[in-house]
Amino acid sequence: NGQPPATDHSFQGLRPSDACCACGGGQVWATPWKYKVSDKVLVYGQEVSDVPSPELVQRFEVALDCGLSEIGLTISSRGSISGKLPNWNEGDEGFDVSCTVTSVEDQGRGIEAKAPLTVSMQPMSYGPKIILFSFDGQSSQPTKSHWPLTVAAGLALSNFAVTCVPNVTWIAVDRDTGALKFNGDAGQTHSGGLAGDFSGLDGGQCSLSATRGVLLSDLVRASFIVLKAHLWPQMRYNRKAVQARRDRPIALVQLIQEPPTEYAWELDEETGLEYWRKGEERQRVPTAVRPAVLSVDCTGLGFIKWSKETGEVSISGQTAFVIHPKTGELSGSSQVDLPQVLGKASAVVTCHVAASGAAYGDAILTTVVVVTLVDDTCFFEKNSLGVILGTEVAGITHTCKTECRRRKDCGAYW
Repeated sequence: NGQPPATDHSFQGLRPSDACCACGGGQVWATPWKYKVSDKVLVYGQEVSDVPSPELVQRFEVALDCGLSEIGLTISSRGSISGKLPNWNEGDEGFDVSCTVTSVEDQGRGIEAKAPLTVSMQPMSYGPKIILFSFDGQSSQPTKSHWPLTVAAGLALSNFAVTCVPNVTWIAVDRDTGALKFNGDAGQTHSGGLAGDFSGLDGGQCSLSATRGVLLSDLVRASFIVLKAHLWPQMRYNRKAVQARRDRPIALVQLIQEPPTEYAWELDEETGLEYWRKGEERQRVPTAVRPAVLSVDCTGLGFIKWSKETGEVSISGQTAFVIHPKTGELSGSSQVDLPQVLGKASAVVTCHVAASGAAYGDAILTTVVVVTLVDDTCFFEKNSLGVILGTEVAGITHTCKTECRRRKDCGAYW
């Protein structure tokens, strides 16, 4: 009913009203979303149909300067896009129409999420804005080596050619159909690449040209980005079991690409480079498109929650450790008072991590990491007035008692 319970007593550090979203408690965030059409290049005259991803059932609002109606498209109150793009006319080149769409989940509490929408049109297209030749593991051939070309209705084109900056030697275009194909190997010899988000990956900004009719000078052009990159076939943590002692920093635990069979992963501390090792043999881990974390599900004793905003994993409201919401790296320092919260000196938390990305399509990678939390505090420093009590931890009674007796600043143990 949206009202706090009459008896709002704390249990294991958490009150009912703290966990009741309808009562104003909990952590409420808008659901992040996007339009898949923003990652594509459409052709003139193409039918368009797209819905928010993931599909949401709430109100959508469009910015006033959104020019979708000028290109024959409309957006419903539920966020779905539909319509038909204008046909190609003499002299038409590629252009974009961009605007911002807002999903309103709770107008009263201001819970909303904005997403950019860009509709790109060209006379011809391979589909995605980024053509990715991706490789799994140590394979020398991409998972998809052939990209067919779509041409706007009414255009008869021939003599297709492609040029890229920097020069890309491992692709070729079919002169008659315009289809793009892989024309090289995925060895360690690198060509040039692009800066920014694509740094470290081979590729270039490319221009596709074709002639219309019999005049070789009557050219039609389109642009795209091409990349050659490895994908992670599987993933895991460089340490599958982690121990976290209270108030002590956890040594960084990295989410890594699963090494090939019989190989072990290692990190060169001086250079920061990753290697796969098998006996005396050592090879660089190939540059790959890293998947982004989708979700983290942690289980164990107590009320355990992972925050997608901060990455904090908490037990009954107290921070246990952090799993980064993008990279999946595990770090932090446990602040959980285990004897108070759970009545135990240690607790095991098992976290299932899922990751993916645009380059991975529908594939989702998963792995598990087990974290053992330990509260081994035997005494409190004498830094306050009153009786200073030592904490008797289950399983190490003798050690705690002995340590307390040896120290001048331990008044008693319990």
